[in-house]
Amino acid sequence: MKIDRISDMLLTVAGLTCISLPIIILIFVTIRWQYPHGIPLWSEDICQMLLWFITYLAAGYVIRVDGHVRVNVFLEKFPSKIRKYIELATSAVCLITGLLAALAGTRAAAVAWLEHRKTFNDLPEYLFAVVIPIGLILMVFEMIRLFRAQIKRKGD
Repeated sequence: MKIDRISDMLLTVAGLTCISLPIIILIFVTIRWQYPHGIPLWSEDICQMLLWFITYLAAGYVIRVDGHVRVNVFLEKFPSKIRKYIELATSAVCLITGLLAALAGTRAAAVAWLEHRKTFNDLPEYLFAVVIPIGLILMVFEMIRLFRAQIKRKGD
């Protein structure tokens, strides 16, 4: 599916960011150690906003491969039929929460673009804010796929 390729590509970006972020931090710390005034303060902002790439761009993929964290201790106490209903209800609540987060993230990114919002240290935050709605919308898409699969399984 084409959306899966897009999700895989975004995961690659998140992975490269995850690999490069410690290197970037090490470079910034080393430069600041050697030359205390040699690197601008916005270097901290870059590191913080690159964490957005890791968090948001990988979220949909994590749901697709069922890599999210769950606690099943409570569920194991119920019979399988009731457990399926609880899992379905939990997925529905998560889907609604994901939709609300996607709407809020899209709004936040749009406001950042319209206001040309910058960080405290004058880095253009609006450029980095694009990953928020992209990642959250893909996450909701994967949540919908998961929810549909659970409904089909419930019928079996």
